[in-house]
Amino acid sequence: MNTFKKKSLYLAVAGVSALGAGSAGAVTLNADGLGQVLIYPYYTVNKNQDTLISVANASDVGKLIYVQILEGYNSRDVLDFFLFLSPHDIWTASISQTVDDAGGILTTSDVSCTYPSIPTEGVLLRSAGYDGTGLVPADGGPQGVTRTREGSIEFITAANIVPE
Repeated sequence: MNTFKKKSLYLAVAGVSALGAGSAGAVTLNADGLGQVLIYPYYTVNKNQDTLISVANASDVGKLIYVQILEGYNSRDVLDFFLFLSPHDIWTASISQTVDDAGGILTTSDVSCTYPSIPTEGVLLRSAGYDGTGLVPADGGPQGVTRTREGSIEFITAANIVPE
């Protein structure tokens, strides 16, 4: 099991809206410094707002980060992927409203590796985590993709990546 220093990874996200910009704080998983997770309690693309995301690895070792975007009605998964950050690397992205104003889309022009990869045109936030079309049964809430317009973002440090 890897040991993570409390301040080895700094992550920041800002929501840009007509109301102004905001940021969220970090949560340390345990007093021994094992593991690290940051929960950003709110993103929105309603009324054509964008949520801008910036993640920085301030340490001297690479990091594997599990990124999970959850919708706001019932905290169901709408997108998840792994992000690989080199030492002192920064990854940026945005969540915006789709062209047809239906749901949300994650886009990035950053060249940091993700798995699965994020194409230049972006990745639509999906409804399969709550509408019964995926592996998870429907949850009784609204079933359309408009539910992906707001929610939260989690960044979970999965591992240190060392050269050997």
